Amino acid sequence: KPAPKAEAVAKLPEKKDATHKPKIGLGAGIFTYFGEVRDNSFSHLLTSSLGYELTVSRNITNSFGIDLRVIYGTVTVNQREIGNYSNFQSRIWNGSFNLIYNFNGLYKRQRAIQPFIGVGLAYLSFDSKTDLYNGDGTRYNYWTDGSIRDLDQDDVNAENAVKLQRDYDYETDLREQNLDGLGKYKLYALSIPFSGGLNFRASDRVNMKLSTTYFYNFTDLIDNISDAGEGTRAGNKAKDNFMFTSFSVSYALWSEEP
Repeated sequence: KPAPKAEAVAKLPEKKDATHKPKIGLGAGIFTYFGEVRDNSFSHLLTSSLGYELTVSRNITNSFGIDLRVIYGTVTVNQREIGNYSNFQSRIWNGSFNLIYNFNGLYKRQRAIQPFIGVGLAYLSFDSKTDLYNGDGTRYNYWTDGSIRDLDQDDVNAENAVKLQRDYDYETDLREQNLDGLGKYKLYALSIPFSGGLNFRASDRVNMKLSTTYFYNFTDLIDNISDAGEGTRAGNKAKDNFMFTSFSVSYALWSEEP
C-alpha cells in the first residue's frame, strides 16, 4: 500500500503580547502644595492649579515596569490671614524616571483593575511670581477688616482709601525681589516622586490610570519663604513639596495586536 500523504497543517502566527509593549499616555491633574505658604482660598483651585502629563511606559517583567514622565502646570497658593498675606503662582516642569511595581506576581492571572506603587528620580524646574499690584499698578494693602485698599491702614489719609479687588495676575518675580538676600538662587532642583494608584485595563492596547504622586523636592524656595527669612518671612527647614493627582489614558502604539 502506498504511504499516506502527509496533511499540510497551517500554523497560525502567534499573537504578540501587548502587555509588554511600550505605551504612550496623556493625562491631566491637579497640584496640591505643601510649604510655608498655606492655601486657604480654593476658589481658583480647579482652574489655576492644573497640570498635564506625558508618559512613555513599559513592563519589563510581569510585576515591574518603568516609565518616563513629564509634567507641566502651575502651582497656585493664596494665603490670607491677619498679619500674613502671601500668594504665589509657580510654573512647574518636572521630568522623572520611575520604577513601578504592579502586584501582578501575587495573582494567578492578570486582572482588569491593578493597583500599583512606584518611586523614581526627577528634575524639577520652577518659576514663581506673586500678585502685588492691580492692573493700574496700584499695590494691594491688606487691612485687618479683611478688605484690600490702595493705602496702608496706618496711612495719614487712610480714611480716603479706596477698596480694591485682586486681579490674580501674578506679575512680580519673587526671586527678583531678593527680600532675604539670597540673590539669584537656583530655579531647579532634584526631586523624588512616590506614586500609587490604580490601572484600569480597557483592552490589550488601552489602559486608564488614576494616580497620585507625592514629590519630595530638594528646595525650599518655590514659595520664596525659607529659614533665611526673618519676621513674617521666617520659614522653616522643611522642603517645599507638592502632590499631583491625575487621570491618564495610555495606548500601545507598537503592538501588533488587532
